[in-house]
Amino acid sequence: GGVYLGGTGAANLLDDYEESTHDSVLTGSTSGTFTGSNSGRATKIGRLVAFSFSVDSIQTASVSGALTIALPMTNAGLPLYVPLQVYNANYPTNAKTLYGYIGSNASLISLFWSVDDSASLEVTNSDMNNNSFIRGTFTYTTA
Repeated sequence: GGVYLGGTGAANLLDDYEESTHDSVLTGSTSGTFTGSNSGRATKIGRLVAFSFSVDSIQTASVSGALTIALPMTNAGLPLYVPLQVYNANYPTNAKTLYGYIGSNASLISLFWSVDDSASLEVTNSDMNNNSFIRGTFTYTTA
């Protein structure tokens, strides 16, 4: 099945459309996962994925180390840097923005702080407070 857009040739056939919910699992590189108030929604049209997620009411004792968030599908495109919304966090000195990095062929969002005149810093559980949240919306390609 599918629908033809802009003509009847095979190149105009849209035959891949999906909508899904996704548990945005927050994981620590040393140990633990947090699945409390996590939610995500993904829409896939062809190879393009639009993804929105929320990790709310983080409990910092449940994770340890650098933080990552699971994607619903693997990124098959170029690496992405995505600004994210954060609330109730312990910003490191000179940190400006929380952002997510999604590598090519990656299935995780690695979390980083952008820092003035310095390399970015990994976000760890000590950068969050109990009841912090992280939210984001972005688009990427999959296989």
